Amino acid sequence: MTAFLNHDVGGERTTPSIEDTALLLARSGATNVALFAAGCFADGNPLYREAALRRIVGPSCQVRCISCLNASREFAGYLCDRIAAALQQLLPHPFS
Repeated sequence: MTAFLNHDVGGERTTPSIEDTALLLARSGATNVALFAAGCFADGNPLYREAALRRIVGPSCQVRCISCLNASREFAGYLCDRIAAALQQLLPHPFS
């Protein structure tokens, strides 16, 4: 199921919200839910999402977050290598 984590400030909300989706899961009797932020590789609110779902679906449902790419050492190393290569092309003197 898709859910959107909306901010708490003004503007139009994207639906369904994570809270609305959690209510659907609770009503369906779901017992195992995995969360993943598919819209970006860096997610700053995994604990909020997990806590929001736990609060709504209840203690009988196992809720876990699938780590985002920025939690991976391999991905961080890949990004560092790409950044270093780009800087070497831009700077007049290579660095190490």
